[in-house]
Amino acid sequence: VVMMGFYGAVMFAYDVLLTSIGIAFAAINFLVLRLVSSQRVESNMLVLSEMGKTYGAAISGLNNIETIKASGLENEFFQRFGGYFAKGTNAAQALQRSNLVLSILPSLLLGLTTATVLVIGAFRVIDGDLTIGMLIAFQSLMASFLMPISDLSNLGQKFQELRGDLDRVDDVLQFPVAAPQKPAKTQKELTRLDGEVELIDATFGYSPLGKPFFKGIDLHVAPGNVIALVGGSGSGKSTLARLICGDYPLWEGEILFDAIPRDEIPEQVLTNSFSVVDQ
Repeated sequence: VVMMGFYGAVMFAYDVLLTSIGIAFAAINFLVLRLVSSQRVESNMLVLSEMGKTYGAAISGLNNIETIKASGLENEFFQRFGGYFAKGTNAAQALQRSNLVLSILPSLLLGLTTATVLVIGAFRVIDGDLTIGMLIAFQSLMASFLMPISDLSNLGQKFQELRGDLDRVDDVLQFPVAAPQKPAKTQKELTRLDGEVELIDATFGYSPLGKPFFKGIDLHVAPGNVIALVGGSGSGKSTLARLICGDYPLWEGEILFDAIPRDEIPEQVLTNSFSVVDQ
């Protein structure tokens, strides 16, 4: 901005009319850049969101590849992944179109400004208001005056990409942190659990906006018993196991080990007491 002010003052000393033309084109350039930039912010956020869904679908598929293969769900998984990937690609292409406008616009307006100044400057040379040398010098000053606008457009593009990345980081930082673990309400020092597991009115869902996947589940397993959960693919066997392990937080209800709430049992005791083998 300081350099633009300096070059503008020097150009006014040469010719007020030509300088006014240059400033008018610079203002148009700046307004168009602001309009395109506001659209790019939304496009950039959409690209990050869709690509995040694509990566999430891919990682989910890799984690559950055995179930997908055993159940013959390869086509369903590929359709789901391909749908996310197509949306992400379309959003990226729309963003690239905006980037193309940003990259071309400064050069286009610079060319139009140069042509307009040359035409009007030629007439002023003919009228004797300017010399050819003054017109050439003015052209150099005009190019230097408009150059910061191109730099600002490139800098704005970087800031918009940075804003999108920071918004994704904020999503993680705003996620509620697990509460500090409470001391176990037991008289003895726990080193290993006896094996009693109890679920009381357990309710859980994957999406806060959707219906719960489990609602009001009650389960009691005495120490030393062996049980099997039987059901079709997607019925919730693995989800229930992950709830007991603490991988997913309950919406409502409690999970007790040896009549002690899970949150009140030290993690070291839980680690010493049970193990998990993925399917």
